Amino acid sequence: MFYFIIHKAGICEEKIPVQDYQKENYTGLVLINGLRIRSDKTTDGRVIGYSSKDDRINILERSENKEIIEEIKDYWYKIKSANRDVGWVFGGFLIVEEKIEEREGYVNAFTVNVREYFGPGNRIIEQINPKDSFKIVAKTDKKIQVDDDENYWYKIKLANGKTGWIYGSLLVVKDKNSN
Repeated sequence: MFYFIIHKAGICEEKIPVQDYQKENYTGLVLINGLRIRSDKTTDGRVIGYSSKDDRINILERSENKEIIEEIKDYWYKIKSANRDVGWVFGGFLIVEEKIEEREGYVNAFTVNVREYFGPGNRIIEQINPKDSFKIVAKTDKKIQVDDDENYWYKIKLANGKTGWIYGSLLVVKDKNSN
């Protein structure tokens, strides 16, 4: 059997088509204080609300093309904020969950915490061992610094149906061609 470690080799990744956001629940994390929520996907759009740093948001839609704002190239996202404002925010100020090609995986440590959301401070919903296999279904669109390491967070689906997040350095993906 052949395996590779995700943080060294990566896996085949896909961007989420706009229509998938409306079928499934995708989340995001606000990276700055005072993020403007706008009525349209442009800096000229009327400000209809604000989000604070570390607010969790629901992603409802994504613009078709990336735009450059403050030298950052990213999509616009239609979101529902923590205080229920619905509007558009620029993705350069978010970490966004994105779908990837589903793969089987396991962890490369003794026991790993599965968290409710991506990020080390989030609630632990399960613990998994190296013998436990799972499906990898999504990842963050940007790497996140944890201690001295910087990696993506990956959303997994466990055999019991629960979904949660683990840090990429703790994850190993089974090669598609292995039995």
